[in-house]
Amino acid sequence: AEELRVRFFGEYIPIIEGDVAGRNRKPDPAPVMAAMKALGAEGEGAVYIGDTEVDMATAQNSGLDFIAVAWGYRSLQQLNDLGIEKIAHKPMDVLNLI
Repeated sequence: AEELRVRFFGEYIPIIEGDVAGRNRKPDPAPVMAAMKALGAEGEGAVYIGDTEVDMATAQNSGLDFIAVAWGYRSLQQLNDLGIEKIAHKPMDVLNLI
């Protein structure tokens, strides 16, 4: 994951959190809290962006607002069926939904 982060996102995404032995996986908030700690970020003003119901649950468990993206693993209809209020249809939409 780190190699892909550097290759594709470089300076734009400074860290990546994946599965770590001995740590719970999402929707447990531990990976999100670890990323926020590494970034020196607070929960206020932070947003979780994802594409599945697990991501939505992770955001809720982490106390963060959630924005779904319509180009991920779930169809737009599936995202709508989950009752997600904020859905980005293209990357630039995220800026308008924050």
